[in-house]
Amino acid sequence: MGVNASTKNDQKFIEIYRNRLKQKLNDCYEYKKTEFEKYYKTLSVVKRNENGIIRKVVRVNRLDRKDPLKSENDLPAFAVKTVYKYSEHSSLNNLIREKEMLKIVDHPYVLRFFDYIEEQYSIHFVTELLEGSNLHQFVTQKGKLDEAQAASLVCKILKGLNYLHTHYIIHRDIKPENIMVSGDLEQLKIIDFGLSRFILPKEKVTCRVGTPLYMAPEVVAKKYGVKCDLWSLGVLTYFLVTGNYPFTCSRKHEEGVNRDIDSIVWEGISCDLKDFIKGLLQPKPSKRFSAEQALSHVWLDFSNFPASIPIKETSNILNYRAKNVFLEETLQLLVKTLPQTKLKTLTEAFFCLEEASKGYVNVSNLKKYLLNFCSSSKKAMNKNLKMNRVYFSEFLTMNFKEAADDQSLEIVFKLYDNDNDGYLSLDDLEWYFNSVGKSLQHTELFEVFCENSLSDKVDFGQFKTIINNLISQ
Repeated sequence: MGVNASTKNDQKFIEIYRNRLKQKLNDCYEYKKTEFEKYYKTLSVVKRNENGIIRKVVRVNRLDRKDPLKSENDLPAFAVKTVYKYSEHSSLNNLIREKEMLKIVDHPYVLRFFDYIEEQYSIHFVTELLEGSNLHQFVTQKGKLDEAQAASLVCKILKGLNYLHTHYIIHRDIKPENIMVSGDLEQLKIIDFGLSRFILPKEKVTCRVGTPLYMAPEVVAKKYGVKCDLWSLGVLTYFLVTGNYPFTCSRKHEEGVNRDIDSIVWEGISCDLKDFIKGLLQPKPSKRFSAEQALSHVWLDFSNFPASIPIKETSNILNYRAKNVFLEETLQLLVKTLPQTKLKTLTEAFFCLEEASKGYVNVSNLKKYLLNFCSSSKKAMNKNLKMNRVYFSEFLTMNFKEAADDQSLEIVFKLYDNDNDGYLSLDDLEWYFNSVGKSLQHTELFEVFCENSLSDKVDFGQFKTIINNLISQ
Protein backbone atom coordinates (compact mmCIF):
# COMPACT_ATOMS: atom_id res chain seq x y z
CA MET A 1 0.00 0.00 0.00
CA GLY A 2 2.81 2.37 0.92
CA VAL A 3 4.47 1.99 -2.47
CA ASN A 4 1.24 2.62 -4.35
CA ALA A 5 0.44 5.69 -2.27
CA SER A 6 3.96 7.00 -2.81
CA THR A 7 3.68 6.42 -6.54
CA LYS A 8 0.37 8.28 -6.65
CA ASN A 9 1.87 11.16 -4.70
CA ASP A 10 4.87 11.27 -7.06
CA GLN A 11 2.60 11.35 -10.09
CA LYS A 12 0.49 14.10 -8.52
CA PHE A 13 3.62 16.13 -7.73
CA ILE A 14 4.93 15.69 -11.29
CA GLU A 15 1.60 16.84 -12.71
CA ILE A 16 1.55 19.93 -10.47
CA TYR A 17 5.18 20.68 -11.41
CA ARG A 18 4.44 20.40 -15.12
CA ASN A 19 1.41 22.70 -14.85
CA ARG A 20 3.47 25.29 -12.97
CA LEU A 21 6.31 24.99 -15.46
CA LYS A 22 3.86 25.38 -18.36
CA GLN A 23 2.44 28.55 -16.80
CA LYS A 24 5.94 29.83 -16.08
CA LEU A 25 6.94 29.28 -19.70
CA ASN A 26 3.84 31.02 -21.00
CA ASP A 27 4.52 33.97 -18.69
CA CYS A 28 8.15 34.00 -19.85
CA TYR A 29 7.20 34.27 -23.52
CA GLU A 30 4.45 36.78 -22.87
CA TYR A 31 6.35 39.25 -20.72
CA LYS A 32 10.08 38.58 -20.40
CA LYS A 33 13.08 38.92 -22.67
CA THR A 34 14.86 35.67 -23.44
CA GLU A 35 18.14 34.89 -25.20
CA PHE A 36 16.08 34.10 -28.29
CA GLU A 37 14.54 37.59 -28.22
CA LYS A 38 18.01 39.10 -28.44
CA TYR A 39 18.02 38.04 -32.09
CA TYR A 40 14.34 37.78 -33.07
CA LYS A 41 11.17 39.82 -32.62
CA THR A 42 7.76 38.13 -32.59
CA LEU A 43 5.19 39.49 -35.04
CA SER A 44 2.39 37.02 -34.38
CA VAL A 45 1.58 33.68 -32.77
CA VAL A 46 0.53 31.17 -35.42
CA LYS A 47 -0.24 28.23 -33.15
CA ARG A 48 -0.02 27.38 -29.45
CA ASN A 49 -0.46 24.02 -27.72
CA GLU A 50 0.82 22.05 -24.72
CA ASN A 51 4.12 21.34 -26.50
CA GLY A 52 5.03 24.94 -27.35
CA ILE A 53 4.42 27.82 -29.77
CA ILE A 54 4.81 28.48 -33.48
CA ARG A 55 5.41 32.14 -34.30
CA LYS A 56 6.15 34.47 -37.17
CA VAL A 57 9.27 36.47 -36.35
CA VAL A 58 11.79 38.85 -37.89
CA ARG A 59 15.55 38.82 -37.35
CA VAL A 60 16.71 42.04 -35.67
CA ASN A 61 20.04 43.40 -34.48
CA ARG A 62 20.93 46.39 -32.29
CA LEU A 63 21.03 48.78 -35.24
CA ASP A 64 17.54 47.71 -36.35
CA ARG A 65 16.14 48.41 -32.88
CA LYS A 66 17.67 51.90 -32.83
CA ASP A 67 16.56 52.90 -36.34
CA PRO A 68 13.09 54.59 -36.18
CA LEU A 69 12.76 54.37 -39.98
CA LYS A 70 13.31 50.62 -40.06
CA SER A 71 9.98 48.89 -40.72
CA GLU A 72 9.29 45.32 -39.66
CA ASN A 73 8.20 44.68 -43.24
CA ASP A 74 11.77 45.44 -44.38
CA LEU A 75 13.27 42.81 -42.08
CA PRO A 76 13.80 39.12 -42.93
CA ALA A 77 10.86 37.02 -41.70
CA PHE A 78 11.03 33.44 -40.40
CA ALA A 79 8.88 30.83 -38.71
CA VAL A 80 9.94 29.68 -35.24
CA LYS A 81 8.83 26.54 -33.47
CA THR A 82 9.49 26.87 -29.75
CA VAL A 83 9.27 23.55 -27.89
CA TYR A 84 9.22 23.17 -24.11
CA LYS A 85 12.00 20.84 -22.98
CA TYR A 86 10.08 19.37 -20.05
CA SER A 87 6.63 18.98 -21.54
CA GLU A 88 5.16 15.51 -21.02
CA HIS A 89 4.95 15.28 -24.84
CA SER A 90 8.59 16.27 -25.42
CA SER A 91 11.87 14.40 -25.11
CA LEU A 92 15.17 16.26 -25.06
CA ASN A 93 16.80 13.49 -27.09
CA ASN A 94 14.05 13.74 -29.71
CA LEU A 95 14.48 17.52 -29.93
CA ILE A 96 18.24 17.20 -30.43
CA ARG A 97 17.62 14.50 -33.05
CA GLU A 98 15.14 16.76 -34.84
CA LYS A 99 17.76 19.51 -34.96
CA GLU A 100 20.38 17.17 -36.42
CA MET A 101 17.98 15.99 -39.13
CA LEU A 102 16.84 19.49 -40.09
CA LYS A 103 20.48 20.57 -40.39
CA ILE A 104 21.31 17.92 -42.98
CA VAL A 105 18.14 17.67 -45.11
CA ASP A 106 18.56 19.44 -48.44
CA HIS A 107 15.63 19.03 -50.83
CA PRO A 108 13.22 21.39 -52.64
CA TYR A 109 10.17 19.76 -51.03
CA VAL A 110 11.45 19.64 -47.44
CA LEU A 111 11.32 22.52 -44.96
CA ARG A 112 14.47 24.70 -44.92
CA PHE A 113 16.23 25.10 -41.57
CA PHE A 114 18.19 28.24 -40.57
CA ASP A 115 18.90 28.53 -36.88
CA TYR A 116 18.66 26.80 -33.51
CA ILE A 117 18.75 28.37 -30.06
CA GLU A 118 18.65 26.33 -26.84
CA GLU A 119 17.65 27.92 -23.53
CA GLN A 120 17.04 26.65 -20.01
CA TYR A 121 13.42 25.63 -20.53
CA SER A 122 12.97 25.57 -24.29
CA ILE A 123 14.46 25.01 -27.73
CA HIS A 124 13.78 27.25 -30.74
CA PHE A 125 13.85 25.94 -34.32
CA VAL A 126 14.10 28.76 -36.87
CA THR A 127 12.93 27.77 -40.37
CA GLU A 128 11.75 29.37 -43.56
CA LEU A 129 8.38 31.13 -43.34
CA LEU A 130 5.82 29.32 -45.49
CA GLU A 131 2.94 31.40 -46.76
CA GLY A 132 -0.25 29.54 -47.58
CA SER A 133 -1.94 26.71 -45.68
CA ASN A 134 -1.54 23.06 -44.90
CA LEU A 135 -3.25 20.52 -47.14
CA HIS A 136 -5.95 19.74 -44.58
CA GLN A 137 -6.94 23.41 -44.37
CA PHE A 138 -6.84 23.73 -48.16
CA VAL A 139 -9.17 20.77 -48.79
CA THR A 140 -11.48 21.70 -45.90
CA GLN A 141 -11.88 25.27 -47.14
CA LYS A 142 -11.82 24.79 -50.93
CA GLY A 143 -13.04 21.24 -51.39
CA LYS A 144 -11.49 18.06 -52.73
CA LEU A 145 -8.93 18.16 -55.54
CA ASP A 146 -9.27 16.73 -59.01
CA GLU A 147 -6.94 13.85 -59.84
CA ALA A 148 -4.54 15.97 -61.89
CA GLN A 149 -4.03 18.41 -58.97
CA ALA A 150 -3.67 15.55 -56.50
CA ALA A 151 -1.18 13.68 -58.72
CA SER A 152 1.06 16.74 -58.97
CA LEU A 153 1.11 17.17 -55.18
CA VAL A 154 1.56 13.47 -54.41
CA CYS A 155 4.46 13.32 -56.89
CA LYS A 156 6.22 16.11 -54.98
CA ILE A 157 5.58 14.45 -51.61
CA LEU A 158 6.97 11.18 -52.95
CA LYS A 159 10.11 12.90 -54.19
CA GLY A 160 10.61 14.37 -50.73
CA LEU A 161 9.94 11.00 -49.05
CA ASN A 162 12.25 9.15 -51.42
CA TYR A 163 15.01 11.64 -50.56
CA LEU A 164 14.42 11.15 -46.81
CA HIS A 165 14.28 7.35 -47.04
CA THR A 166 17.40 7.24 -49.24
CA HIS A 167 19.17 9.19 -46.49
CA TYR A 168 17.89 6.88 -43.72
CA ILE A 169 15.24 9.21 -42.31
CA ILE A 170 11.72 8.04 -41.47
CA HIS A 171 9.11 10.82 -40.97
CA ARG A 172 6.42 8.86 -39.05
CA ASP A 173 3.73 11.54 -39.24
CA ILE A 174 2.86 12.08 -42.90
CA LYS A 175 -0.61 13.66 -43.04
CA PRO A 176 -2.25 16.69 -44.73
CA GLU A 177 -1.56 18.87 -41.68
CA ASN A 178 2.18 18.33 -42.17
CA ILE A 179 2.23 19.30 -45.85
CA MET A 180 2.32 23.05 -46.52
CA VAL A 181 1.21 24.38 -49.91
CA SER A 182 0.91 27.77 -51.58
CA GLY A 183 -2.49 29.09 -52.66
CA ASP A 184 -1.91 28.00 -56.28
CA LEU A 185 -0.59 24.56 -55.14
CA GLU A 186 2.67 25.19 -57.01
CA GLN A 187 4.85 25.23 -53.89
CA LEU A 188 4.92 22.33 -51.41
CA LYS A 189 6.95 21.50 -48.30
CA ILE A 190 7.02 18.53 -45.95
CA ILE A 191 7.15 19.92 -42.39
CA ASP A 192 7.20 18.86 -38.72
CA PHE A 193 10.05 16.45 -38.05
CA GLY A 194 9.20 16.14 -34.36
CA LEU A 195 8.51 12.39 -34.64
CA SER A 196 11.16 11.67 -37.28
CA ARG A 197 14.26 9.60 -36.63
CA PHE A 198 17.23 8.04 -38.36
CA ILE A 199 16.78 4.39 -39.33
CA LEU A 200 19.16 1.74 -40.71
CA PRO A 201 18.13 -0.14 -43.90
CA LYS A 202 16.93 -3.35 -42.16
CA GLU A 203 16.15 -1.83 -38.77
CA LYS A 204 12.68 -2.26 -37.25
CA VAL A 205 11.36 0.48 -34.96
CA THR A 206 9.33 -0.64 -31.95
CA CYS A 207 7.94 2.68 -30.67
CA ARG A 208 4.31 3.37 -31.61
CA VAL A 209 3.98 7.02 -32.68
CA GLY A 210 2.00 9.02 -35.22
CA THR A 211 -1.59 10.02 -35.93
CA PRO A 212 -4.06 7.08 -35.59
CA LEU A 213 -5.97 7.61 -38.86
CA TYR A 214 -2.69 7.62 -40.83
CA MET A 215 -0.92 4.92 -38.82
CA ALA A 216 0.16 1.79 -40.71
CA PRO A 217 -0.77 -1.67 -39.31
CA GLU A 218 2.87 -2.49 -38.56
CA VAL A 219 3.20 0.70 -36.49
CA VAL A 220 0.28 -0.45 -34.34
CA ALA A 221 2.08 -3.81 -34.05
CA LYS A 222 5.28 -1.93 -33.03
CA LYS A 223 7.56 -3.40 -35.68
CA TYR A 224 8.08 -1.19 -38.73
CA GLY A 225 10.40 0.54 -41.19
CA VAL A 226 10.27 3.42 -43.68
CA LYS A 227 7.30 1.99 -45.58
CA CYS A 228 4.96 3.17 -42.82
CA ASP A 229 5.30 6.62 -44.47
CA LEU A 230 3.91 5.16 -47.72
CA TRP A 231 0.81 3.81 -45.95
CA SER A 232 0.23 7.30 -44.51
CA LEU A 233 0.61 8.75 -48.00
CA GLY A 234 -2.06 6.34 -49.27
CA VAL A 235 -4.52 7.66 -46.68
CA LEU A 236 -3.51 11.23 -47.55
CA THR A 237 -4.00 10.65 -51.30
CA TYR A 238 -7.50 9.26 -50.72
CA PHE A 239 -8.33 12.30 -48.58
CA LEU A 240 -7.17 14.74 -51.28
CA VAL A 241 -9.49 13.36 -53.99
CA THR A 242 -12.53 12.54 -51.83
CA GLY A 243 -12.36 14.87 -48.81
CA ASN A 244 -12.92 11.76 -46.65
CA TYR A 245 -10.81 9.05 -45.04
CA PRO A 246 -10.55 5.50 -46.44
CA PHE A 247 -11.05 3.94 -43.02
CA THR A 248 -13.55 4.46 -40.21
CA CYS A 249 -12.44 5.28 -36.68
CA SER A 250 -14.53 4.17 -33.71
CA ARG A 251 -12.19 5.56 -31.05
CA LYS A 252 -9.58 8.31 -30.91
CA HIS A 253 -6.59 5.98 -30.80
CA GLU A 254 -4.84 3.55 -33.12
CA GLU A 255 -6.77 0.39 -32.12
CA GLY A 256 -10.05 2.11 -33.03
CA VAL A 257 -9.20 2.42 -36.75
CA ASN A 258 -10.66 -0.17 -39.11
CA ARG A 259 -7.82 -0.79 -41.61
CA ASP A 260 -9.73 -3.21 -43.84
CA ILE A 261 -8.79 -2.30 -47.43
CA ASP A 262 -11.85 -4.18 -48.78
CA SER A 263 -14.16 -1.77 -46.99
CA ILE A 264 -12.86 1.32 -48.86
CA VAL A 265 -15.40 3.17 -51.04
CA TRP A 266 -13.93 3.76 -54.53
CA GLU A 267 -16.80 5.71 -56.09
CA GLY A 268 -15.62 8.52 -58.38
CA ILE A 269 -11.99 7.32 -58.38
CA SER A 270 -10.26 6.29 -61.62
CA CYS A 271 -8.89 2.76 -62.07
CA ASP A 272 -5.30 4.06 -62.16
CA LEU A 273 -5.72 5.98 -58.93
CA LYS A 274 -7.43 3.03 -57.26
CA ASP A 275 -4.48 0.82 -58.21
CA PHE A 276 -2.04 3.48 -56.94
CA ILE A 277 -3.76 3.82 -53.54
CA LYS A 278 -4.08 0.04 -53.16
CA GLY A 279 -0.35 -0.25 -53.78
CA LEU A 280 0.27 2.16 -50.89
CA LEU A 281 -2.27 0.57 -48.55
CA GLN A 282 -1.00 -2.99 -48.75
CA PRO A 283 -1.20 -4.36 -45.17
CA LYS A 284 2.11 -6.22 -45.58
CA PRO A 285 5.05 -3.80 -45.97
CA SER A 286 6.85 -6.29 -48.24
CA LYS A 287 4.02 -5.95 -50.80
CA ARG A 288 3.62 -2.19 -50.40
CA PHE A 289 5.14 0.31 -52.85
CA SER A 290 8.39 1.97 -51.85
CA ALA A 291 8.64 5.69 -52.62
CA GLU A 292 10.79 4.93 -55.67
CA GLN A 293 8.31 2.33 -56.97
CA ALA A 294 5.34 4.65 -56.41
CA LEU A 295 7.04 7.39 -58.43
CA SER A 296 6.99 5.18 -61.52
CA HIS A 297 3.24 4.49 -61.31
CA VAL A 298 1.15 5.39 -64.35
CA TRP A 299 -1.26 7.55 -62.32
CA LEU A 300 1.38 10.18 -61.59
CA ASP A 301 1.68 12.95 -64.17
CA PHE A 302 5.26 14.13 -64.74
CA SER A 303 4.35 16.67 -67.42
CA ASN A 304 5.18 19.56 -65.10
CA PHE A 305 8.89 18.72 -65.31
CA PRO A 306 11.08 19.37 -68.37
CA ALA A 307 11.71 16.42 -70.67
CA SER A 308 15.04 17.57 -72.14
CA ILE A 309 18.43 17.66 -70.41
CA PRO A 310 19.29 21.25 -69.38
CA ILE A 311 22.71 21.65 -71.04
CA LYS A 312 23.58 24.99 -69.43
CA GLU A 313 23.08 23.75 -65.86
CA THR A 314 24.89 20.49 -66.67
CA SER A 315 27.92 22.41 -67.96
CA ASN A 316 27.92 24.67 -64.89
CA ILE A 317 28.28 21.61 -62.67
CA LEU A 318 31.05 19.95 -64.66
CA ASN A 319 32.99 23.19 -65.20
CA TYR A 320 32.65 24.20 -61.56
CA ARG A 321 35.74 25.29 -59.68
CA ALA A 322 35.48 25.61 -55.94
CA LYS A 323 35.66 29.09 -54.41
CA ASN A 324 37.11 29.96 -51.01
CA VAL A 325 35.35 28.49 -47.96
CA PHE A 326 33.87 31.83 -46.94
CA LEU A 327 32.16 32.44 -50.30
CA GLU A 328 31.05 28.79 -50.63
CA GLU A 329 29.22 28.93 -47.30
CA THR A 330 27.80 32.38 -48.02
CA LEU A 331 26.38 31.22 -51.36
CA GLN A 332 24.89 28.10 -49.78
CA LEU A 333 23.16 30.24 -47.15
CA LEU A 334 22.12 32.73 -49.81
CA VAL A 335 20.35 30.22 -52.05
CA LYS A 336 18.52 28.84 -49.00
CA THR A 337 17.03 32.29 -48.38
CA LEU A 338 15.78 32.89 -51.93
CA PRO A 339 11.99 32.63 -52.41
CA GLN A 340 10.85 29.44 -54.15
CA THR A 341 9.32 31.48 -56.97
CA LYS A 342 12.82 32.72 -57.92
CA LEU A 343 14.14 29.15 -58.01
CA LYS A 344 11.45 27.63 -60.24
CA THR A 345 13.61 27.18 -63.37
CA LEU A 346 16.61 25.82 -61.46
CA THR A 347 14.38 23.49 -59.41
CA GLU A 348 12.94 22.04 -62.62
CA ALA A 349 16.46 21.58 -64.02
CA PHE A 350 17.53 19.82 -60.81
CA PHE A 351 14.66 17.34 -60.98
CA CYS A 352 15.45 16.65 -64.60
CA LEU A 353 19.06 15.76 -63.73
CA GLU A 354 18.63 14.03 -60.37
CA GLU A 355 19.47 10.36 -59.92
CA ALA A 356 16.30 8.20 -59.71
CA SER A 357 14.44 10.77 -57.57
CA LYS A 358 16.98 10.34 -54.75
CA GLY A 359 17.57 14.05 -54.26
CA TYR A 360 21.01 14.37 -55.81
CA VAL A 361 22.66 14.65 -59.24
CA ASN A 362 25.11 11.89 -60.24
CA VAL A 363 28.17 13.69 -61.63
CA SER A 364 29.60 10.57 -63.35
CA ASN A 365 26.43 10.17 -65.43
CA LEU A 366 26.52 13.86 -66.41
CA LYS A 367 30.11 13.52 -67.62
CA LYS A 368 29.15 10.56 -69.82
CA TYR A 369 26.19 12.49 -71.22
CA LEU A 370 28.22 15.56 -72.14
CA LEU A 371 31.01 13.51 -73.68
CA ASN A 372 28.51 11.64 -75.85
CA PHE A 373 26.26 14.50 -76.91
CA CYS A 374 28.15 17.75 -76.33
CA SER A 375 31.73 17.33 -77.49
CA SER A 376 32.32 21.09 -77.24
CA SER A 377 32.08 20.81 -73.42
CA LYS A 378 34.92 18.28 -73.18
CA LYS A 379 37.73 20.84 -73.13
CA ALA A 380 36.05 23.08 -70.57
CA MET A 381 35.20 20.20 -68.23
CA ASN A 382 36.96 20.48 -64.88
CA LYS A 383 38.97 17.27 -64.54
CA ASN A 384 39.69 18.09 -60.89
CA LEU A 385 36.01 17.99 -59.91
CA LYS A 386 36.08 15.22 -57.29
CA MET A 387 32.51 15.23 -55.98
CA ASN A 388 30.30 12.45 -57.32
CA ARG A 389 27.00 13.71 -55.92
CA VAL A 390 25.58 17.21 -56.10
CA TYR A 391 22.72 17.98 -53.70
CA PHE A 392 20.09 20.67 -54.19
CA SER A 393 21.75 23.60 -52.40
CA GLU A 394 25.10 22.75 -54.05
CA PHE A 395 23.35 22.63 -57.43
CA LEU A 396 21.85 26.08 -56.82
CA THR A 397 25.22 27.44 -55.71
CA MET A 398 26.92 26.17 -58.88
CA ASN A 399 24.28 27.87 -61.02
CA PHE A 400 24.01 31.11 -59.04
CA LYS A 401 25.35 33.75 -61.43
CA GLU A 402 23.53 36.95 -60.50
CA ALA A 403 23.90 39.71 -57.93
CA ALA A 404 22.21 38.82 -54.65
CA ASP A 405 19.13 40.75 -53.54
CA ASP A 406 19.44 42.86 -50.38
CA GLN A 407 16.94 40.93 -48.25
CA SER A 408 18.57 37.54 -48.87
CA LEU A 409 22.02 39.02 -48.18
CA GLU A 410 20.72 40.63 -44.99
CA ILE A 411 19.58 37.22 -43.68
CA VAL A 412 23.06 35.78 -44.28
CA PHE A 413 24.69 38.85 -42.69
CA LYS A 414 22.57 38.45 -39.54
CA LEU A 415 23.19 34.71 -39.29
CA TYR A 416 26.93 35.48 -39.30
CA ASP A 417 26.56 38.31 -36.75
CA ASN A 418 27.03 36.38 -33.50
CA ASP A 419 27.08 39.35 -31.08
CA ASN A 420 24.14 40.92 -32.97
CA ASP A 421 25.68 44.41 -32.98
CA GLY A 422 24.99 45.06 -36.68
CA TYR A 423 28.62 44.58 -37.74
CA LEU A 424 30.63 41.55 -38.81
CA SER A 425 33.97 41.01 -37.13
CA LEU A 426 36.56 38.30 -37.70
CA ASP A 427 35.46 36.78 -34.37
CA ASP A 428 31.81 36.67 -35.53
CA LEU A 429 32.71 34.81 -38.70
CA GLU A 430 35.15 32.46 -37.02
CA TRP A 431 32.48 31.59 -34.43
CA TYR A 432 29.91 30.85 -37.13
CA PHE A 433 32.18 28.55 -39.14
CA ASN A 434 33.22 26.67 -36.02
CA SER A 435 29.55 26.24 -35.04
CA VAL A 436 28.72 24.54 -38.36
CA GLY A 437 31.83 22.35 -38.25
CA LYS A 438 33.69 24.04 -41.11
CA SER A 439 37.32 25.01 -40.89
CA LEU A 440 38.02 28.65 -41.65
CA GLN A 441 41.16 30.19 -40.25
CA HIS A 442 41.45 33.74 -38.95
CA THR A 443 44.13 34.38 -41.58
CA GLU A 444 41.83 33.34 -44.45
CA LEU A 445 39.16 35.79 -43.29
CA PHE A 446 41.75 38.48 -42.76
CA GLU A 447 42.81 38.09 -46.41
CA VAL A 448 39.21 38.60 -47.58
CA PHE A 449 38.97 41.76 -45.47
CA CYS A 450 42.35 43.07 -46.69
CA GLU A 451 41.58 42.39 -50.36
CA ASN A 452 38.55 44.65 -50.01
CA SER A 453 40.45 47.35 -48.03
CA LEU A 454 38.25 46.85 -44.96
CA SER A 455 38.89 47.28 -41.25
CA ASP A 456 38.33 44.52 -38.67
CA LYS A 457 34.56 45.20 -38.72
CA VAL A 458 32.21 45.60 -41.68
CA ASP A 459 28.66 46.90 -41.92
CA PHE A 460 25.96 45.45 -44.17
CA GLY A 461 26.78 47.72 -47.12
CA GLN A 462 30.42 46.64 -47.10
CA PHE A 463 29.45 42.97 -46.73
CA LYS A 464 27.13 43.28 -49.73
CA THR A 465 29.98 44.75 -51.81
CA ILE A 466 32.36 41.94 -50.80
CA ILE A 467 29.93 39.18 -51.77
CA ASN A 468 28.82 40.65 -55.07
CA ASN A 469 32.48 41.25 -56.01
CA LEU A 470 33.33 37.64 -55.18
CA ILE A 471 30.33 36.31 -57.13
CA SER A 472 31.30 38.27 -60.24
CA GLN A 473 34.91 37.01 -60.26
